[in-house]
Amino acid sequence: MARTTFSVNVEPDREAVIIRNYEAFGWEVMSSQRIYNEHQEYKGDYTIGNTVYQNFETKKTDFVKITFSREKDYPNKDVLLPLEIEYNEIQKNLENMSSPSYPAKWGSNLIGLLLCFCGGFPGFAYFIVKASKNKGYRKRVKQYEEQRKARDERRSKYFDRQRQLVKIAQEYSA
Repeated sequence: MARTTFSVNVEPDREAVIIRNYEAFGWEVMSSQRIYNEHQEYKGDYTIGNTVYQNFETKKTDFVKITFSREKDYPNKDVLLPLEIEYNEIQKNLENMSSPSYPAKWGSNLIGLLLCFCGGFPGFAYFIVKASKNKGYRKRVKQYEEQRKARDERRSKYFDRQRQLVKIAQEYSA
């Protein structure tokens, strides 16, 4: 019989959940392979005194590649396929969600104070420029909190629907 296969890359700690969820839709695990690679990337030279040092940055790759397979004509295909499509859309939406960056804070005013004591006007100008950059700080914080709350509500809704789909799929595949 004809079979369909596909692979998915997931974080190592999510492997069991992903396998369980796809098995509910009739998929069988063909292989599961952990990919871990650590290598150093050359970033250039730097000198301290008369000594030249090489600068390297360590890069890591860590994920699990899971390959699934199932018959093209599996039982309850007419019920499970629409559920699986919706599940995959939810997964894609969750992956595309990103949190907005937090607004800039005032930080240290030591530089401005030093400029005030040393030259007067440069320190005053520093504070004016800094204040103009952070003029809408409270507004940005409120906007960020609203976006975070909306994102968390969407994630909660997605996860609830995802659990429902997996439960329904398990009932039909049993």
